[in-house]
Amino acid sequence: IYSDKSFVDKDKINVLFLGRIQDYKGIQELIKSIIIIYNLNLLDKFKFIIAGYEGEKGYIEKLKEILNNNNIPSKLISFPGKMVGIEKFKLYASSDIYVLPSYTEGCPNSVLEALSSGLFSITTNVGALNDIIHEDNGILVNVKDEQQIVDALKYVLKNRHVLKNRKNISESSILKFDIIQITIEFDKLYQKLLDN
Repeated sequence: IYSDKSFVDKDKINVLFLGRIQDYKGIQELIKSIIIIYNLNLLDKFKFIIAGYEGEKGYIEKLKEILNNNNIPSKLISFPGKMVGIEKFKLYASSDIYVLPSYTEGCPNSVLEALSSGLFSITTNVGALNDIIHEDNGILVNVKDEQQIVDALKYVLKNRHVLKNRKNISESSILKFDIIQITIEFDKLYQKLLDN
């Protein structure tokens, strides 16, 4: 049985997905990457938290069945459900890595929230993410490529110092994505367009 409680394990690298749980968010690739990590005998180094609400009823149960069929220990995967308000930010604060293997995005709030919380982030190279994620705060992977997710997780496992950079990730993200700073940047862009 997959537990929805006690989803943080400080002895492991806590990997968080937080968003709508459905295919186009890359959930299938995340599940496949977990299975690969397990087959590499590395799963005991991680704890995966897949938080959010289902895109369709029964979808989470299907994911749990796939994990069960691949002998994935249930204690290493949690599905705490939809997280909002202070509980959501407690979850960011207690995690180590944020992962969003989405097929398409604009500029996802969840990534901005994760970075502001200091989380090293593994995301697909879609939408504005290639402007947001760089070597100091995360790794970009290709869409529908679970092996690249695995490689990114293995990189973090071998280079745990990136997880100690939370303060810098948080501070630079808060400064860069502050609403006043964004407004100034938009003003500069619009002025440049008008001048041309």
